Amino acid sequence: MLLDERDIIDRLYQGDEGAFTEIFYYYANKLYSFIKKLTRSEEIAEELVQEVFLSLWINREKIAKVENCSSYIFTIAANKTFNYLKSKAIHERYLETMLFNKSESDNNTMESVDFHESQSILGKLINQLPTQKKIIYKLTRESGMSHDEVALQLGISKNTVKNHLVKTLRLLKDNLKSND
Repeated sequence: MLLDERDIIDRLYQGDEGAFTEIFYYYANKLYSFIKKLTRSEEIAEELVQEVFLSLWINREKIAKVENCSSYIFTIAANKTFNYLKSKAIHERYLETMLFNKSESDNNTMESVDFHESQSILGKLINQLPTQKKIIYKLTRESGMSHDEVALQLGISKNTVKNHLVKTLRLLKDNLKSND
């Protein structure tokens, strides 16, 4: 616990950068560990820790009523993390829908040409992937295997399968965007 937490909260409320610095150094590593466990990403954890402290500073007028600084800061961190994870999940579903929707398109000739060009580009990009990423992509997307089945077949963890797939989908999306 911070020494004289009430005093530090009052000083932060008044815009004291020294109080902010004390709070930052006291909580930064704890928040980083907490967020990293949830996101499984060092980069995201670092970004979200910065967002937590930015939010704390910008909204410091709200801290005057806070009784427990730790709970307040970890609540901000949890909200930021869950918002990030929710946004990421929505983004991944959208990406999968956009990249792999194989439903019949209209009879519009231009759409048909665009679809076949995109499929051709996608096929070339998939062939350029590193071997393990290509295998994981094909097993999950083309063979319809679950992450657990792929992990078992390849002798790797489910998280490794998921991480490779997320990176692959992001790479494919970025490359498809640049080809537009």
